[in-house]
Amino acid sequence: MIGIVFSSSAFGCVSDREELTENRAQGRAIFVEGLVQFPRLYSAYDGEHAYRVTPSVPLAGEDAPESERIEPHSLAWTVDDEFVAMERFEALPGAVMLTMKRAGTTQLSVTGKRVADGGQERGEATLEVSQASVEQWRLGDARYDLARVIEDSWPGRPGAQTEGPCGLSVNVDILSGGTACSNCHNAQNPISIEYTPTQTAGFSDDELIRIFSQGEAGSLVKGKFLQSIPMPECIFATMHPTPPDGELTQGLLWKLRSLTPRAQPSVDAERLARASD
Repeated sequence: MIGIVFSSSAFGCVSDREELTENRAQGRAIFVEGLVQFPRLYSAYDGEHAYRVTPSVPLAGEDAPESERIEPHSLAWTVDDEFVAMERFEALPGAVMLTMKRAGTTQLSVTGKRVADGGQERGEATLEVSQASVEQWRLGDARYDLARVIEDSWPGRPGAQTEGPCGLSVNVDILSGGTACSNCHNAQNPISIEYTPTQTAGFSDDELIRIFSQGEAGSLVKGKFLQSIPMPECIFATMHPTPPDGELTQGLLWKLRSLTPRAQPSVDAERLARASD
């Protein structure tokens, strides 16, 4: 099990070589930059909906290098319980799920033992919680599940490059921006997970808005789905036109922040590549 400790405390990092040596000699935890994914997390709070993030320790995963791997059962998380409620989240390596209790900025940390030599390591993260609006969330929720579907799904029937932008079929009704986000982001579609807090918590509010409203795919293009299809930047931008007003944009941001955290599913890259030919 993952050890869970609630506390409010100040955080620092080991930067001096002598202090590092002393800490090792005394068996104290050594600070490791980037131990927590993500070192800076973003969420929201509106007093009505559940906003959650899932900080994890990738080095606690079974595929981590043996010399660097952290023993999962040794992990102990420390958070401020005035800001968040914490529970286990077993879908990601060494993860916990934090549910927001207020807006503001707080810190969290985790310690764990290396499998190789039993040495203690410590990681930290900053959590920024924006004040959300229930009224805006409702606008975003309605837009996310808009009662209009894409008339001809893609890549189920991909078109040739000459038939439409980015190689899309001309029959795919997505260019007006009037279809539901849940056409693609749903439990049956492997790209749906990319918009849940397991990944989007690593993007600030401004970055996330630019991604979904202006098609600035950024690092999301590196995802398993997008990297397996032709012209990913073009397709991503084509499917994400700018919402018509600021209230709706903010509402979609709060909606995305409130989605249920899920682990990224496996993607059959070879099948997607064949379907895109």
